[in-house]
Amino acid sequence: MTGYTELLIGLGIAITIFFVFRGVNLWYWRINDLIKIQEKHETLLTEQNNMLKNIYVQLGGKIEDVSRLPKNIEISKINDNDIEQVESLKKTLKKDELIVKIKQNGRIEKWEKTDWDEIIKIGNQDKFELIFSNGN
Repeated sequence: MTGYTELLIGLGIAITIFFVFRGVNLWYWRINDLIKIQEKHETLLTEQNNMLKNIYVQLGGKIEDVSRLPKNIEISKINDNDIEQVESLKKTLKKDELIVKIKQNGRIEKWEKTDWDEIIKIGNQDKFELIFSNGN
């Protein structure tokens, strides 16, 4: 019985030493910090891809063309009728004018850029969706 007991004690000590040195090794090489940074990058890239897919659809692309569309993506509320309205408004846009959708009632309007800048300044951009910008 003594051989088995010594073996179990030795195995327990070896496992304990492994976990202690593993933590020290991860801390020393800052592996935990690198993993956190990579997870942030992954989140940002996912958000960027979702935004690019939304822009592609808003500019007239078909959602079927976008490969491997994740289920958690929020597609813009622009439907076929809205696309026609946006295209007709684009033809009449002047420099420094925008096309904006009001989220509360779904209305699509032509705005001046100064009006949009004022909305951003007061912090109400979450109530509107910028669809198209003509000029800087």
